[in-house]
Amino acid sequence: MLLGGTNANLTIDDSLKTALGGDASSRPSAVKVAVDPAAERLTCPDSIPRGGAPAEVFEAAAKLLEDTVPCLLLICLEGAIDGAGVADWAMVAWTPSDSPVKLRMLCASSRRTLRDEFSDIRFQEYNATEKDEVSLAAYIESTRERTERDRHEAMTQDELDQEEVRKQIEIERASKPKMLAGMTALQVKVQPSFDESLAKLLATPQVTVCAKLSGASGEELVAEVIEGAATPKDLQGRFPASEPCYLVLACPPSEGETTKKLVLVSWMPEDGGVKARMKASTFKASVIDRIKEISGSNVTTAEASCEEDLDESLIQAKSSPPAVAEHAATLPATGPRPPPGGFALPGLGGGGANLQAQLKARTEARGGGYSEQPAAAPQPSLFTQKEKVEKAIFEEKAHAPDATPAAVPPEAAAPSATPAEVVELTLEELQDANVWREKNIVATEKERYLPDSVFASLFGMDKEAFAKLPKWKRDNKKKEHGLF
Repeated sequence: MLLGGTNANLTIDDSLKTALGGDASSRPSAVKVAVDPAAERLTCPDSIPRGGAPAEVFEAAAKLLEDTVPCLLLICLEGAIDGAGVADWAMVAWTPSDSPVKLRMLCASSRRTLRDEFSDIRFQEYNATEKDEVSLAAYIESTRERTERDRHEAMTQDELDQEEVRKQIEIERASKPKMLAGMTALQVKVQPSFDESLAKLLATPQVTVCAKLSGASGEELVAEVIEGAATPKDLQGRFPASEPCYLVLACPPSEGETTKKLVLVSWMPEDGGVKARMKASTFKASVIDRIKEISGSNVTTAEASCEEDLDESLIQAKSSPPAVAEHAATLPATGPRPPPGGFALPGLGGGGANLQAQLKARTEARGGGYSEQPAAAPQPSLFTQKEKVEKAIFEEKAHAPDATPAAVPPEAAAPSATPAEVVELTLEELQDANVWREKNIVATEKERYLPDSVFASLFGMDKEAFAKLPKWKRDNKKKEHGLF
């Protein structure tokens, strides 16, 4: 083994050069290298003539050692080890523990000097602090290549367990898809039970697939079929409600549709544990990919956290409302357009041509005349034109005698504390599922139908202050009164 150390740059004595220089076959079997700190040089006070068995050479070299004086023993390994020739030597660093520190450091740092000076010799370094360590058997045992069994025999049981864990981690890491630096592979391990359950759902839509994460690391996807559960309501009480999982159902086809649709409902109960919910969310995309791969169907997603959420709205086919198509027809053919899914607010979208059309319609509705600029007339920039048209619309609204506020889309209006169609219900009525379902009350908004005085006495605050609480606090308070 290499022992390291820096170069002390000590001078090589002529006696050492004579011993190790010249023809390799004429070199002695062993050479003792001592450090002369006063002269700052490496000397050769003793050597062992060539000849003799390797074990005897090591034994003779050990006799050259002094109990408290560090030195280096250079021993030829020819014939001692299979494959070793005259150019292979052992460099035994003799460093007794009770020797002077400075002398030990000078001796250790001289190894590189010897390597550089006698570059035609291949040295194998070996450290010894006791004389019985300077033997051929000890040298071979210490310098031989270590096997896996040797390493394990020298390790404690804890070290063996840790190494086994590291191996398993590397095996799992190698089996996962390769990702870019800084990214993590998030592929779930799909078990046969999931594929089999999904195949049954595709063949018989009157069932539901309940899939969950399992295995030692929680990264294996297993599943079972819930018979006779074609709708979300059929699932109530038929699966572990406190454990995050995935529910796969078939959506009823819309009129004229032939492609089968599936919906993946992520069941995320609040009492299911934060780590379990996070892991289920992490692997959700991988589960969707697997469903698409097997079924070839469109997959929509939904989420539920309580049994009240398991209603028909989870599997209703979602299509674009007619208003979207009608609005798209009114957009200008050129100019800025809203992004997909967006719409132009009054006075802000559609470009100059759309604003001109708005101004013309409003002017004609009031009975006034409107003249457009000639086509050949130079037009200002779009930004300037929009400013002028918006200003004209604003002034028109400000001076109109019968000006009424522009209609606000229903979805933009702030919801009232109590819906108009249901004035008030008692606490008992809101706790009765038959009552609030019959009145089409949203399960997660039952508290809004309480009278203000009853609401304040139950929750200790008004509805406006309650709405500002975090969702988890609101849900906990609603659970206390049977409204969750």
